[in-house]
Amino acid sequence: MLRQPINIVFMNKNNVVNTMTDAFAILENVFDKGYTGFVTGPSRTSDIERVLNLGVHGPSRLILFAVDGMEDGLIKMAKPEYKS
Repeated sequence: MLRQPINIVFMNKNNVVNTMTDAFAILENVFDKGYTGFVTGPSRTSDIERVLNLGVHGPSRLILFAVDGMEDGLIKMAKPEYKS
């Protein structure tokens, strides 16, 4: 299998934007060179016999958590209270 079954992402909810134009405006200020990829659905690939296979590369499920209170890539969690 070339893909992991599930991909779980935690992100700051303030990083959600409305359009691809907004996303690229942010990315151009963060990265001066490199590669950006947007996953829009299952992969599509075919072999020399033109047999189409869907979803061979990448996760079959994506779970994204847009979290409030996440700074510097870390989730600020309340300390658990232990009762004896």
